[in-house]
Amino acid sequence: MLPTFQIKVYHTNKNRIIVPKSNYYQIKNVKLIQHGLKKVSCDILSHNQKKNSVYISSSIMKQLNIKNQSNVIIHRHKNSCSIYYLFGVFVHRQPDKLKHEALYQEMARVGHTLGFETILFSTQDLDQISHTTHGSIFQESKWIKIETDIPPVIYNRIPNRAIENHKTIKKAINHLKTSSILFNPNFFNKWQVYDILKNSDEVNYLLPETIFHPSSATINETLTQHPVYLKPVKHNKNLYSYYIEKVDNRLFVTIFNKSKEYKYFESWELFFNEYFPKGSHQYVLQDAIRYKEYQEKPFHFRLYTLKNSDHEWQVALNYMKELSSSSHNTNETVISLSSVFTKNEAGVMLQKLDKIALKLSNILDTHMDKSLGELGFDIALDQENRLWLAEVYAKPSWDVFYHPLMASKATSYFTNFFNVNRLK
Repeated sequence: MLPTFQIKVYHTNKNRIIVPKSNYYQIKNVKLIQHGLKKVSCDILSHNQKKNSVYISSSIMKQLNIKNQSNVIIHRHKNSCSIYYLFGVFVHRQPDKLKHEALYQEMARVGHTLGFETILFSTQDLDQISHTTHGSIFQESKWIKIETDIPPVIYNRIPNRAIENHKTIKKAINHLKTSSILFNPNFFNKWQVYDILKNSDEVNYLLPETIFHPSSATINETLTQHPVYLKPVKHNKNLYSYYIEKVDNRLFVTIFNKSKEYKYFESWELFFNEYFPKGSHQYVLQDAIRYKEYQEKPFHFRLYTLKNSDHEWQVALNYMKELSSSSHNTNETVISLSSVFTKNEAGVMLQKLDKIALKLSNILDTHMDKSLGELGFDIALDQENRLWLAEVYAKPSWDVFYHPLMASKATSYFTNFFNVNRLK
């Protein structure tokens, strides 16, 4: 097992490291110590104190920018050694089976240059009794299994609600939360988020009109004014969302199931009786906003925010994308802002969007689990140039990094991500 050490600073202007006596003979000939891209010469001494403590001189701490009291692992390389913060990524399967394996490789590579050892692990790798993992690190172009203590900081990348709700995943997450910072431990409850934002005068203007548990009469009355969405209050694979438009008492309905069906009904009663025989109490009624289009297809803006080392939110990524016609379509169609806006308009729009995303992040951070570390927002523009919040994500998608216009941004995004976690 690769031991985890706790760094403790002691004040001297000499470059010294004092390690437990049991580890001294393994690294006594080390002349250089490295963290990230920085390295300094050093002397190695030993102590008989706690076996998991490494004392590092304030001179080295300052030069390498290492945080006091942090938990680290140490790799030996001939006459040098490297200090890494241990950073966990909780996934649902082995790395070479993951959809985004190439991006996890890039994440690990970026982490290494910044002084992090990124370890991917699943429930199968987790030993809750010994509080250790047999996870995977990316080294020399391949995934290598190592055994370590459970990392003190863990990034939750369970991909969907179905897997998240599995009893083994729930049990693992509850265990990890007892001793580690687990970023974004769960997917959001959409309507809990809505309720928080609806009660904020700063941002509730971004939300479409919404009615919970609407009656048949309420839905029919609203349809005489404009099209609507009917969405399930709770996530349920057997309940679909509906887009409904009324034209001369006839109904045109889009059913958002796996195949996405389009249907036509002669009256509201025919539709309601067929699809809601037990009523619509499990649904939410929401105004359907007609979004601005590019090349006859609606688009929206997507923004990702991260919390920085001072626990302040920052915008890490923003782009414009085509609004997918299917909830199962994961291919991102990125649109250049210059295709829709002038240079000045684009600058003003992005500045406005960034301010909104930061405001939303701060409000959610105040009212929800303080382990939020990464958020995503879809914000749309309607025909009158009014902005609307379409969606909030606890685990923003990485699909965008496969688009030619955005592939180069993966490295900078992961760099921002690790810089965010440097002082946790």
